Amino acid sequence: MTINSVFTPQLALFLGFVLASFVENPLRVQSRLLSRLLIQTSIVLLGFTMDISSVMKVSTENFALTTFTISLTLALGYLIARLISVSSVIGQLISVGTAICGGSAIAAVAAVVAATEAEIAISIACVFIWNAVALYLLPFLGHLMELGQAQFGRWAGVSIHDISSVVGAAASYGPQSLVIATTVKLSRTLWIIPLCLFYSQLQAYQQKKAMGADDQSTQDRSGRAKSLITAIPPFIVLYLLSCLYNSMELPVPVDRQLIIEISKLGFSFALFLIGANTSFKQIRSTGAKPLLMSLLLWLIILLLSLALSG
Repeated sequence: MTINSVFTPQLALFLGFVLASFVENPLRVQSRLLSRLLIQTSIVLLGFTMDISSVMKVSTENFALTTFTISLTLALGYLIARLISVSSVIGQLISVGTAICGGSAIAAVAAVVAATEAEIAISIACVFIWNAVALYLLPFLGHLMELGQAQFGRWAGVSIHDISSVVGAAASYGPQSLVIATTVKLSRTLWIIPLCLFYSQLQAYQQKKAMGADDQSTQDRSGRAKSLITAIPPFIVLYLLSCLYNSMELPVPVDRQLIIEISKLGFSFALFLIGANTSFKQIRSTGAKPLLMSLLLWLIILLLSLALSG
């Protein structure tokens, strides 16, 4: 028995959430930074267990599915937000968080749409709630429907928002599922860059229309957003390099099983910290309409991606 067989990602998230509901986390900022570092480091470590040709093959095979589901999620998010009267900014943030990679995508797009701290917090809370549900629900449903590891990996990679929960759910389902889910999810993460550019241009256009083409604040915001062109997440580059290293069969071998165990433990601790930053009080303060929007959007993508992942 290993520590990962006891301290599972699902248990880690639950323990963190329970702790946060009774005791205020005095190190919220540090916890958030550490959880992000653990997630990114664990992803890079996983690369040492993967073959670069397999990674590229999975990415290519799932490119159409990724493109279609991201585009559909953004379109549906816009429509649902309009139908139930969710504010434009919150609607955009929930849409990108659901379509790509949860809090990371929300934080990136928030920088170019001038979102307030309250709008960011509400959007992250909405996405996090269903992301946490998916961590527990999808493996159960996968076993119930007797899905193969490849099919479950594609389903998890598309329908779960945050990379930590994607890996947590897929790792509990099987090793092949873990490889496919991680690769599909990381390929989705790269969409942060074009979406930031899109929303920055949309923001600039809307302000230009409202205040005139020469407004300096619009130009400043647009210029700041364009700098995100170079904001490819460094951990994705390191992940690909670690895959490449593993594929080259260099004289210094790696203990794949040990790396997998360390990586899983890193994800579990990251999920514990994420849970420790979320309490019942925060969930109650989210508001019904944004929560309803995120639920409807997630359910549609959940069912559609299951149908397309076969």
